Amino acid sequence: MSEPLLLVATIPCSAAAFRRWLNAPADAVFADWPEALAGLPPTIAAATIKDELIERMASALTIGDGYLLCLHDEAAGELRFAAYENYGDTVDSRAAMRDLLALLRTVADFRGGTSEDHAVVYDLGSAQPVAIVGIRQGRSEVLESTEADWPEWLHDWLLSLGEIGPDADLSRALAPPLLRGLKQLINMGAAKATPQQPFRYDMEFETDGSQVIQHGVFHDHPPAVVAGADPGSFRRVTAGSHGEAFYADRHSVWYLDSQRRLHRLPDRTGTILRGFRPGGAHGGPLLLCGNTVWHLVRTDYVDNTPAGRQRLLEETVQRGGLPVCEAARQLFWLAHAGVDGASFHHLDEYLFEDDKHVYLIPTDSASSVLDGIHPGTLQRVGDLWCSADEAFFWSRRIPLRDGPLRHLGGHYYADDRHGYYLHGTLAPLEGASGALVRAPFHRALAYDGKQVWYEGKLVPDADGDTVSAVPNAGFLYWQDARRVYYATHPLPGAIPGQLQVFPESVYARQGQEIYFMQVPMLEADADSFEVIDWCSARDARQAYYREAPHTERVEEEDE
Repeated sequence: MSEPLLLVATIPCSAAAFRRWLNAPADAVFADWPEALAGLPPTIAAATIKDELIERMASALTIGDGYLLCLHDEAAGELRFAAYENYGDTVDSRAAMRDLLALLRTVADFRGGTSEDHAVVYDLGSAQPVAIVGIRQGRSEVLESTEADWPEWLHDWLLSLGEIGPDADLSRALAPPLLRGLKQLINMGAAKATPQQPFRYDMEFETDGSQVIQHGVFHDHPPAVVAGADPGSFRRVTAGSHGEAFYADRHSVWYLDSQRRLHRLPDRTGTILRGFRPGGAHGGPLLLCGNTVWHLVRTDYVDNTPAGRQRLLEETVQRGGLPVCEAARQLFWLAHAGVDGASFHHLDEYLFEDDKHVYLIPTDSASSVLDGIHPGTLQRVGDLWCSADEAFFWSRRIPLRDGPLRHLGGHYYADDRHGYYLHGTLAPLEGASGALVRAPFHRALAYDGKQVWYEGKLVPDADGDTVSAVPNAGFLYWQDARRVYYATHPLPGAIPGQLQVFPESVYARQGQEIYFMQVPMLEADADSFEVIDWCSARDARQAYYREAPHTERVEEEDE
């Protein structure tokens, strides 16, 4: 499965330097470019960096697969930049990220000084850096990938993915010069459209200047005119991860389901129109229209017979739902609820609030008001939102037992008496006390002075009072006073303080012993052993894949 890519950079610079950078020529960004990032087709075509960023943002609004944030914070004196590509395994996505890294590198040419900062590209599947480029005047280099903290400002922008659109508050994502240029580009597009040169709102709809047309790129349906739609004000407001989306013009609202069928909602009311995406980048769309929230709900058929499906359909209509499509075992329908539109906002994941209530809006049921929880009282603790006696994780409600939660880092939490590991739900750690701490050198490891846990699992016989890092091992190996471990597995014969880990691999050496993960490689020659990549190596006699000689691997594949 393709995982998204995320580029993040926080670069100190003045407002004047930021403006000079925006207006700089875009065609010079590959001067002094590291060879390690060359080899992909160039995607930069605009005259200036500002024009290039505007074109990329317009493309994001059209296709919906990538998004940009580019702001200058005058109070902090820094450029904040982020880019999201939904399909990270494509050549185009990787080339786009490479070119944005090149654009960012040139900030150093305008801000002066000798300090070095960096821009990081993450694979969101593993949350690990895949490329880090140093930003320093007169030099550009690829840095060694290390674990890097995400800046605090990034959270709100990631939460807004899918909410983006011309009707959204794009000032949260774009500096004023970029926002003005983007709006001009979009508004002129529909106004200048002709049958010979139509304007595309996105991958589903276009206009020829007189009408809005669903042109059917992704299915076999012939192009169809959207009856009554105004070309000048027609916009996508928010989209889900499977192509479903809300659209609106100045009079009406439509919902496009995942089977590409368009449904007209009751006429648009009020002037407030905002889109959200509960669940983040992989969630479905939610629309705030006036004082009404519309969102998609999936309901399983308890009785998956024609009569049972018809009964659920009728019950859905009776409670005000709008059925939109069916799957093999589910009915998809739009639910709506009344809120205070002026103060309604997204907290995180499936949590929303206005001035009166806090709402839980999951995808498997209609929205609900959280009784007893007042707006403004929920506190973010790690990946949880907590009240005095409950925690919320995605759409799950988790009762709290012994005092307020503390986030220890990673997936580890503690209260006054217990330690916990968050994986789908907040699970108590076997035997863990409130004195639990997360190892600062290892993201999966925690201990409380007596015992040790790895990814929430108790490591038998490990000494929680003497846990320490293995030098240069990153998050792979660790040790206590008696043993060396790979994950939860002790290395046979390994002595704490003597293991050497080969860089960028899961191979290690102690004297004449070679290990792959926790497995001794009895045939390996330690004196001539060298690593090829993460799980391939060789010595003077033979090559290895994982812990086995390479010839054995070939024979296994042949069998």
